[in-house]
Amino acid sequence: VGTYTINAHVFLPIGVSLMGEGDNTILLGNYYTASESYGIVSLYSYPSQGVNGNQSISHLQFDGQDETAYAAIVVFGRSNVKIHDVYIHDFKVIGIYLRGGCVRSGGYEGNVGAAPSTYETGNEIYNCRLINNGNNIQLNSQSDPIIHDNIITETKSHSPGSYGHIVAGWGEWFKGLKFYNNTCRKALIDPDGNWNFHFEVGTTHGGNEVYNNVFYNGTALDIASWENLKGAYDYSW
Repeated sequence: VGTYTINAHVFLPIGVSLMGEGDNTILLGNYYTASESYGIVSLYSYPSQGVNGNQSISHLQFDGQDETAYAAIVVFGRSNVKIHDVYIHDFKVIGIYLRGGCVRSGGYEGNVGAAPSTYETGNEIYNCRLINNGNNIQLNSQSDPIIHDNIITETKSHSPGSYGHIVAGWGEWFKGLKFYNNTCRKALIDPDGNWNFHFEVGTTHGGNEVYNNVFYNGTALDIASWENLKGAYDYSW
């Protein structure tokens, strides 16, 4: 229990889990680095990919201090990481980023980059609250990620550079997503005048399932893109 001010990236080694005592264990993001490679807590193994993290982050509150901090948790190049029972709010661009080796091109109209050679596997997010973090959850190079029983809200106006989605993953390649039993809320009208999507994802290789969720306002799924394929699965979405 207590409040801890994070003035630099905290790197969590392989096999080490981080557990607090709920909302009363608070990590304050007290600096800003515009990098999608690191959060105030970083599980960083890149350029290695598919590294077995065998670890978890749980029972903590991450406070971005009204966008003082860029990202809360970034898992980069690791598999088998469980993030559960955390409360993440008010980060500038990213709440949780499950990331691998795919380099997002940032382009549209087919210019979405190449699929990764290695996918991260076994990563899971559950029983969390993510509130107004730009992209609350972002997926890159993930195989069979599981996201369930979360409360995810994005109703805040962010300055340019944050996209404001429940789940983001355009041009970042994933497959086998299971997204279920979540309650998701967007503003009635996007406060920045953007397309009001909960999901904005593309370039997937099949097996994605979204079921038994509640989506308030906006459009639940924008999956219209190039390279939404079924791959080795029986279906794409």
